[in-house]
Amino acid sequence: MARRYLIILSAVFLLFCGILSAVAGQLAPDLRLHSLRSDAVSLGSFKGKKAVLMMFWTTWCPYCREQLMSLNDSYKQFSDQGMEVLAINVGESAEKVEKFVKLRNLSLSMILDSDSSVANYFELMGVPTYVFIDINGYVVTKDNYFAIEKYKPYLVK
Repeated sequence: MARRYLIILSAVFLLFCGILSAVAGQLAPDLRLHSLRSDAVSLGSFKGKKAVLMMFWTTWCPYCREQLMSLNDSYKQFSDQGMEVLAINVGESAEKVEKFVKLRNLSLSMILDSDSSVANYFELMGVPTYVFIDINGYVVTKDNYFAIEKYKPYLVK
């Protein structure tokens, strides 16, 4: 019986890992969204200039709140190392996101994925989810946690 559960658990784990890395190694599409300030943001505009860390989040997610604060505190350091951080809210209204951002005094680039089309493209399984794109526009990783050590080889020395 224990062996059966171990096999099932292993299969689920491998399936989950496969889903999380489904887009790794692919050229990221030139996705276009709008910032909280209504500015158009094109993923392709960073290609050849900066690596991009996209953090998909929602206001109701306690882990997202914690991670947003941490990324916000480290934003200047990441920017100085050649990485743009885009905090992409999934499926919530601009009004709700704006209230959330003001209350927490966040200065990250807040992007709206109101219809969840970008989240769907990257096959998100939950939030927070991080997608890292290198300076050449290739998806390097997709994870549910953030670890700067994984991205250092892709950043400016």
